[in-house]
Amino acid sequence: MRHRAAPAVSSASPPEAGGSTFGAVRGVVTSAAATRRRPSMPAGMRPTVDIGSHRASSPVRIGFGITRASSFLMVRRWLRLATIRLISPCRDPLATSRETGSDSCIDGGHSSRELGLGTRIGGRTMTVVTDVDRQEPWPELPWREWEPTISTLHRWVQILGKVRMALAPPLNHWWHITLYVSARGLTTGAVPYGRRSFQVDLDFIEHRLQVTDSDGGAFNLRLEPMSVAIFYREFMAGLRGLGIEVRISTTPNEVVDATPFDVDERHASYDPWHAQMFWRGLRQADRVMNAFRSGFIGKASPVHLYWGSFDLAASRYSGRPATGHPASAPNCPDWVMEEAYSHEESAMGWWPQIEAPGPAFYAYTYPEPEGYRSVSVRPGDAFFDDRWGEFLLPYDAVRSLPDPDGAVLAFLESTYAAGADLARWDRSALEPGERPGRPPRRPWSTRR
Repeated sequence: MRHRAAPAVSSASPPEAGGSTFGAVRGVVTSAAATRRRPSMPAGMRPTVDIGSHRASSPVRIGFGITRASSFLMVRRWLRLATIRLISPCRDPLATSRETGSDSCIDGGHSSRELGLGTRIGGRTMTVVTDVDRQEPWPELPWREWEPTISTLHRWVQILGKVRMALAPPLNHWWHITLYVSARGLTTGAVPYGRRSFQVDLDFIEHRLQVTDSDGGAFNLRLEPMSVAIFYREFMAGLRGLGIEVRISTTPNEVVDATPFDVDERHASYDPWHAQMFWRGLRQADRVMNAFRSGFIGKASPVHLYWGSFDLAASRYSGRPATGHPASAPNCPDWVMEEAYSHEESAMGWWPQIEAPGPAFYAYTYPEPEGYRSVSVRPGDAFFDDRWGEFLLPYDAVRSLPDPDGAVLAFLESTYAAGADLARWDRSALEPGERPGRPPRRPWSTRR
């Protein structure tokens, strides 16, 4: 996380956990409906609740996987038009990063929005990934214009994350509360609820929120311009419709404007293109950061999204404890930060900031060793930001380089090595003797 702790609210215990609580704010989880049994139904006949519009007074139940012929013909006709190949020149179509195995081609073509490839199908907004998108894995991001959507989406994601925090067993460094990048957006992964589980997914291609549970139930909420208050009410009502009763603190964390979710009518923007481009930036960062994780065998976090500071993050640990963290974040108790930074770490991440220089990769070592700020790191576009106390590599600089993947990997490796050496980490015990192949064909953690 970005020199900030995970969210400062407490979570409630899951059903059947004895009602214990932890954190600064007590929450309540009602388990009466958690054991409700649904009648069995044939495979492939699972009901779906589609909250098609936030203006609807109640959820609308649609059929059991049956689509109308008119909708099918509309989709087929539209997709046929969308399959026209949109070819534009590429600087180096054969260049590939050996570490990630992905093309490092930079395309100068138009974005899908400029080409008008966003439409509504069957009442839903859908964005199609075109050939231009595939040729430009590191697209230009509209960070100068996306603040309204990012600010609203930030609060929506906090609501989802707080639900996960209220129900998941606590893990060191708040690893139990995060979301993950998925093939279509963001996901909570499986969240326990009594003997059941459920999952929340944000789909930035079809622009919908979907909740599915282990009993076969589901509900959808269309992602469109709506206030945080309406999103909160619709999402919590959808959970209750699946028999999931959970109470969360409605105060957002790590943001200056802490208007409670249930009364926040100010943040109400959702531009589908901005949301998808945010996800495409996340997806590239997630892919390269996961590749970098192969070079470490000590304690390390997954690559995950902290919804407080709204950054994609991952950390490596020396194995030694750290002293109490002196910094603080808006609307976040200090003890939360102390838990987050309980051990020495080398942190990396990607943050969709809306101020210059725009979205950027970041890296820092905590506690910061003497001389860390003055070390030379790669690539040349990276620099140390005194305001944030970390190294930054702007996304716009990355996408302009011949090998963006290689540039990010060089940034992550050089900043980690500098911090680990200055802090005297036992790198021989924390790093593999060799990088594993894909797929691995022999042990790599034990070879020396």
